[in-house]
Amino acid sequence: MVNHYKKVLSIALVGLLAAGMLAGCQGGGTSSSTAVAAPSEAGASSEAAAPAEDAAVADSGEPVSLSMYAPGTGELDLAAYDKVFELYKAEAPNVSVELTQIPWGEYFTKLNVSFSGGTAPDIYGVGLGQIGPVQVAGNMLELNPHLEGWDGWDDIPENVLSLATKDGKLYGNPMLELRVLYYRKDLFEAAGLTEPPKTLDELESYAKQLVQTDGGKISISGLDIGTGEQTLFTVMLMFGADKFWNEDLTSAMLEPNAIEALDWCRNLMVNGISDHGIMHNIEGTKFENGIAAMSLDGSAGIATMLDKLGADKVGVAPLPSDKNMAGTTCWSVYTDTKHVDEAVGLWKMLASKEGQLIIAENIGFVPTRTSAKDEYIALRPEYNEVFFDAASKATPYGVLNQYFFEFVNNIRPLIDEVYYGNKTSVEAMEEFEGIYNQAVEEAKAG
Repeated sequence: MVNHYKKVLSIALVGLLAAGMLAGCQGGGTSSSTAVAAPSEAGASSEAAAPAEDAAVADSGEPVSLSMYAPGTGELDLAAYDKVFELYKAEAPNVSVELTQIPWGEYFTKLNVSFSGGTAPDIYGVGLGQIGPVQVAGNMLELNPHLEGWDGWDDIPENVLSLATKDGKLYGNPMLELRVLYYRKDLFEAAGLTEPPKTLDELESYAKQLVQTDGGKISISGLDIGTGEQTLFTVMLMFGADKFWNEDLTSAMLEPNAIEALDWCRNLMVNGISDHGIMHNIEGTKFENGIAAMSLDGSAGIATMLDKLGADKVGVAPLPSDKNMAGTTCWSVYTDTKHVDEAVGLWKMLASKEGQLIIAENIGFVPTRTSAKDEYIALRPEYNEVFFDAASKATPYGVLNQYFFEFVNNIRPLIDEVYYGNKTSVEAMEEFEGIYNQAVEEAKAG
């Protein structure tokens, strides 16, 4: 059953819809759908400026209704967006927002339907990989013309903005989730381990010491390695392989460091050290359910970890890598919105220091604003300092890839074949490259 939450909220644009805004002053899971609808002809040329009637509506104080799609299901998510919207009330009581929350597993299909059906939201979130397909279809507003004098250019690190940038044009505001090392303090103490691992060799050694078995089966994994591409990319970064695909969008999975990383994960599985968990399992990860001693998991999961296991058992540490996988919900404005000023204003509030701190506290995304560092760390010092430091090393899968779904939907089952010991890493990735190349050719032809 589709789990939708809808709210209509009065919002005020706290100075952003005042003179500066109107004068043009002043960012998880996938579906199996690969088609991306192009915007209507009416919106094809609307990137640089709002329609004339939009300014008239804003000046007149007449009601303006914005629609917003948010991926996810949590009540805390809704509470966070409520608080962000509340920041707007004093300045624009005529503007309302209809917020539709959709589970990740159904999100992209429903978003795509809205693009093709002429019902697209004014502002919406997408995952890191989805930026490429949505942007190339023309459904993301180029934001640069609307961000003259925007303080985010100086306050948000370039590596973060680059996650949603193509050819020097910004298309979104990434809310970051960074992969870090989670570990069980109590299990470390029982094994005589006094500090987190600092190297890849130590990580493997710790996993071997921490694994527990019962009747020949793993009861507590030494290291939880999730299925799919996300955890694999985290391991690849530790091996020095920093992209899934090359600049020309061809696969980089047969590069030696990528194969070495896949072999490393495979060996933990087949040697009985780790038992991999299902990516996006609705029942949660093995670590949060108490059946893994360590995990390469996302920062947004910290609230759940603490709730289920307790602060006395949960520790976090940096990964032995100079790069961290960047998961994200990236906020973008629809190219064909009829309310460009208002939609960009809402986008700016979500990207503001105040908005990011609200989202960080309630949802768990790491603020990208440098100015938010101290306040963010103060929320949970033991954990948030590690998360914030990881943001400076946020790394995408590669350049924006319009064939993202062709890549991930075809690589996932072959990663599983490797983990189950049915194929070698080289066999699986050779097979994958053939399938991926064919899928790209078919996408180009179709």
